Amino acid sequence: MTHIAHDLRTPLTSLSGYAELLKNKVDLSHEEMTKYADIIFLKSQNMTRIIRDFFEWARLEADDVKMNFQKVNMVKKVEEVLLSFLQDFNHLGVEPILDLPKSPLWAWADPASIERILSNLITNSLRYGADGGKHGIRMWSKEGRVWIEIWDSGQGILPENIPFVFERLYKGKRHYGSSSGSGLGLSITKKLIEKHHGEIFVHSVPFEKTSFTFYI
Repeated sequence: MTHIAHDLRTPLTSLSGYAELLKNKVDLSHEEMTKYADIIFLKSQNMTRIIRDFFEWARLEADDVKMNFQKVNMVKKVEEVLLSFLQDFNHLGVEPILDLPKSPLWAWADPASIERILSNLITNSLRYGADGGKHGIRMWSKEGRVWIEIWDSGQGILPENIPFVFERLYKGKRHYGSSSGSGLGLSITKKLIEKHHGEIFVHSVPFEKTSFTFYI
């Protein structure tokens, strides 16, 4: 709760400050008002994301998440999730490098959890690997398991941070700079994968390849 309160304090301070500007300054131009309103909107989205992640993590910790397991075409599911990130890839000016099977790969899975796992890992790749200019997804099957690798060629993860990346609220540094977000995304991802009786692994060589690979 201390960590969450600290993470909420920053966007709350910004929200209050810019709202006060809009309330008290009568000589603001339309451009300034639009700018401040956009900042307030972005900060409120950040707060919503932090609260959502904390709520989801708390439910997973309490084993209070109902899974709806069913037969899922994992190739189709990856393609669906990728479509939701199309604007982000276009904004970065990159096209994801896909290595997906041409025929369906089926798994017994909870569709909503798979979407969250993929979304978390793709978001992570875009957030920290944009400077590498390459992002990819690879999928294959082996010994009754479906494997998925999400990778980028960006700044990577410092070796001393790799053992801790899946710990809750851990927000260490990648290769340069500090991370953003709630610090719960990868912890949630790991817990959801474990509910599918799977595992997730991370490997990083800065500016060559940083990959998160999991199976279910």
